[in-house]
Amino acid sequence: MALVTTLVTTLVSTLVMALVNTLVSILVSTLVSTLVITLVSTLVSTLVSTLVSTLVSTLVNTLVNTLGSILISTLVNYYTITYNN
Repeated sequence: MALVTTLVTTLVSTLVMALVNTLVSILVSTLVSTLVITLVSTLVSTLVSTLVSTLVSTLVNTLVNTLGSILISTLVNYYTITYNN
């Protein structure tokens, strides 16, 4: 009977340890996966946001500079034509 008790105890202990190891492995894997996905998502979001912000800023600056140049050129031409005649 002692042999059966030892065998059952060993079997149950082995099964419990295997179950605990499996659950811990799944938990760690899920945690690492979630952290990696969150990190990559945050990095991509930040990169895209920075690129879009830079692009929009550059386009607006170019547009303002171009319009400013056109306005100044037009005013200079207007006054040159108006006051030279």
